[in-house]
Amino acid sequence: MIETDSIVTAVSPMGMAVSDYMQGNMHELLVTERDDGYCDDMPVRSFFRSFAEMAPHEKAALEQCDGKILDIGAGTGPHSLVLQEYGRDVHAIDICPENVDSMKERGVKHANCIDIWDLKGKYDTLMLLGRGIGIVGDLEELERFLVHCQSLVNKNGQMLINGINFKQTDFIKHIRYQQRNRKAHRFEGISRIRLKYKDLTGPWFNWLLVDYDTLKTYAQKTGWRTKVLEEEPDGNYLAGLTL
Repeated sequence: MIETDSIVTAVSPMGMAVSDYMQGNMHELLVTERDDGYCDDMPVRSFFRSFAEMAPHEKAALEQCDGKILDIGAGTGPHSLVLQEYGRDVHAIDICPENVDSMKERGVKHANCIDIWDLKGKYDTLMLLGRGIGIVGDLEELERFLVHCQSLVNKNGQMLINGINFKQTDFIKHIRYQQRNRKAHRFEGISRIRLKYKDLTGPWFNWLLVDYDTLKTYAQKTGWRTKVLEEEPDGNYLAGLTL
């Protein structure tokens, strides 16, 4: 996993985009550029989606949350806000200062700018949506992350992770990128990306797409049991992990 300062720098375009949105500029795009030239344009508004606009796996995750909840990589807090409306005890963390500022402004009661590696405490539910598990960057760090999370969850607690079965794609650029990884003896789900917003371009960093079979393998290796709670046609899934 990249160091905290590097993460903050890498997500700075997202921070600027979120700040602009909070100031009323609601029609801009955040661009994710991959090192093969492929770009994905994301409306900044999507970070502020309502419950009705959320995908089935997101709604399923919110329904599964129980006890004291940790929303990891909470972004602008859309999931935490819904949980608060349900009367749940939710604590949101994010490494991007602008995201945390937006959460506080939007009414998230417990929002902190902290790296999960520096976090202490125990929770009943750890929730990681938006494919946020990707920030670990590679499989070695995935294993380390899963071990670390055991120190944060209560004995009968759970972890909810959103990933994607990326091999299901029929998009030729994604298929070729996976083939390139295999030829280089890398895991197919590793991408080298950077974020761009207006004139600001962040540094390159690794992003890990985790299919369910791979997640299950590493979860079992580190002492977690897994099951699929929700699966969508586009490959997005919600996995439930228990010790």
